[in-house]
Amino acid sequence: EDAIKDCDEVIRQKPEFAEAYGGRAFAKDKLGQTEAAITDYDEAIRLKSDYAEAYFNRGLIKAQLERYEAAIVDCNEAIRLNPEDGVFYFSRGFITATLAGEPDKDNLEIYETVIADYDEAIRLEPDFMPAHFSRIATNAMLGREDASKAATEEMLQLENPFTEIVNMANMAGIFDMENMEDMEDIEDIDTALIEIIDTEEEE
Repeated sequence: EDAIKDCDEVIRQKPEFAEAYGGRAFAKDKLGQTEAAITDYDEAIRLKSDYAEAYFNRGLIKAQLERYEAAIVDCNEAIRLNPEDGVFYFSRGFITATLAGEPDKDNLEIYETVIADYDEAIRLEPDFMPAHFSRIATNAMLGREDASKAATEEMLQLENPFTEIVNMANMAGIFDMENMEDMEDIEDIDTALIEIIDTEEEE
């Protein structure tokens, strides 16, 4: 709440300062004031049309609210404005997978774009473990054992990968989305990842 008050004062003095709206939006989101946060991000973007972080953060809030298609639109714009941020690609892939649901013959093309986003996230940020986890699990869910094993081997080349696995066993925590762990696709991802890691340890 103090952060919101500080931003209020900055906005009072500099009503055209987009970052103040962005900061207030971030604080409101942390307090659960999601719609008010979206309104502030809207204003931040109106004032600064190339504000990539505002698009991205607004997209994450929309994903929390299960407005997945709108969230993907915001991620697309964030990537257009800043194509060098791996987290943007990872988030778009993760949200796209959530929207698509369990893989089947009708959404395989969508999952190709999901894996492409994870690949790009890893290319830009090789140590970003959530992207590694998601790529492994998604390939496993698609029945691509060779691709899943190759992705696992690449992850295991990183420094202390199992420490990160313990810390991030539930990938939904990346987004801090309430009840995300109850979704069937997240359960499938967690199960697939555990099975892959167990296999690697046995070998």
